[in-house]
Amino acid sequence: MNKDNILLKNILAPFTNAWNLFFEILLPTPNFKTNTLSMFYAIPFIGLVLGIIASVFSWFIIVIGGNILAAVLCPFVIVLFWELLNHAKDTSYLVHYIYQRIFNHYDQESLEINNNENHFMVFYIFSAVFILRIICLGIIIYFNNLGWIIIVTVLAYAIQAHMAGNEPETKGTIKVEKNSINIMWIITVILCLIFGINHLPITVLAIIITILIAINAKSNYLKSNTLSEPVIGFTGKYIEIIVLLLGLLFRFHF
Repeated sequence: MNKDNILLKNILAPFTNAWNLFFEILLPTPNFKTNTLSMFYAIPFIGLVLGIIASVFSWFIIVIGGNILAAVLCPFVIVLFWELLNHAKDTSYLVHYIYQRIFNHYDQESLEINNNENHFMVFYIFSAVFILRIICLGIIIYFNNLGWIIIVTVLAYAIQAHMAGNEPETKGTIKVEKNSINIMWIITVILCLIFGINHLPITVLAIIITILIAINAKSNYLKSNTLSEPVIGFTGKYIEIIVLLLGLLFRFHF
């Protein structure tokens, strides 16, 4: 097998299969079969690619227009891009989860079936979540902490990989062994430390919080037999928000 085929089989095929697992905007899939573990290990790299795209775009706007323009423009573009990839499905799951918790009638079936129901309160929660993400990103970009965007996306998809990796396989999950989940987290930690080396204490804190939430949330959902695609999706989204909020500590850290 030549080098190009090795590249396709071992890198591009797992990445594209993992990408197409998460997003509605699909990538062309190479004509190579890839095993489940290769695809599973590629999930943190989805976050890496999305974070790099957002960071490079923000850096470019900073260079040509300054920090203020970048802080105003880039968050809107970045969040819209993230939402476009899966048609705001994960955010919708999160918003409806919050809505159902507020009114104390959360149940798994209504979360899956009524994710498009139209309520003013749902609209207000969606707007609040959208604005919160934009504000956090704007502050991070204004202070030129672009590496944190990569950490946000890597952790957001790593926790989804943790939630989705399951033995035995259930609806919306991937069949993997526990040791494979540990390897996935090692990959995630390495990626985060590379881009968070200049702000190590906050990076380590974000990693620890994400892993603790991942372990606790998955355990609870497995016990209640409610682990599913919507749960995985909104867990990734609220970790994104938590890590974005942690990023605001940069202003005081530096």
